[in-house]
Amino acid sequence: MNLVIDSSEINIGEMNDIDIYNNGFIKKNKDPKVSYIFTQSIYSGKDAGLLSFDFECNSKKNLYENIILSWIPEGFNKNSEINIKFKVQNGKNIIPLSSYPSWYFIKHLKKFTLKFDGSRNSCNDFSIKNLEFSSRKNNFN
Repeated sequence: MNLVIDSSEINIGEMNDIDIYNNGFIKKNKDPKVSYIFTQSIYSGKDAGLLSFDFECNSKKNLYENIILSWIPEGFNKNSEINIKFKVQNGKNIIPLSSYPSWYFIKHLKKFTLKFDGSRNSCNDFSIKNLEFSSRKNNFN
């Protein structure tokens, strides 16, 4: 993997039904989500096709957490939101976003949102660290 954007280039924007707690997050209600803003835009989904981060559920062990990554393509309104759903577990998670055509063809992405499962059975107290976007190594000349 070739690092494209590291965690120092991604800032927390808006939060809904979630609070920062103990160097992580704690859910408050049924629609928990966190928006992240890039300090500089991703200019190609193809070039930043791998999302990686460390996930730690503090309230339950050996649990999978459902997460939806969403964004609005440049020049579109909020009704055009695109979603990619995936599951994560404790430890390092690598999500191959470039395998989704809607991500692969992104141009000028400035913001994305992570939406978390708000059900009673999901992880209530968790952390996400080392959020990074990378590209796949290409061994072709």
